Amino acid sequence: MGQYKFRSGTTVAAGALKVYADDTFFLQRKIVKATTDLDTGDAETAITLAIPASARILGYGVAFDTAAAGIDSTTGTLALTGGSTATLGTVSAFTAGRVGGGLTDLSAASMLTTATTQATFTLSGGSDNTPTAGTVVIVVAYDTVS
Repeated sequence: MGQYKFRSGTTVAAGALKVYADDTFFLQRKIVKATTDLDTGDAETAITLAIPASARILGYGVAFDTAAAGIDSTTGTLALTGGSTATLGTVSAFTAGRVGGGLTDLSAASMLTTATTQATFTLSGGSDNTPTAGTVVIVVAYDTVS
């Protein structure tokens, strides 16, 4: 999909909004989405997001395509790994559909990535935190300046 110019200095491409300061620099807002089966051998599931270095994390969302099964967990924690180790948030429901999300503290240094950043979703708070099934959907919004 190509870029569409709405007005001088602003374009939208598939998955991104670009706002140009001039012909050299622009602010780019992106949203990445990852759908991942929960790790049935562990309470922690790695999620590939590939958020680049020098990105400012704006917010996140957590949903389940397929409900988590075989657990009695009370908390699911979404955290960044790699270029940031910030915890984005927690959820307490593991049924199909949207279960959580929010905006981040933009003044927090941990919301600025220093290298390519991925995420983990960790189940905790129960006697059995290892799922037998489930598919988690993670969405993260971020800004970059190029």
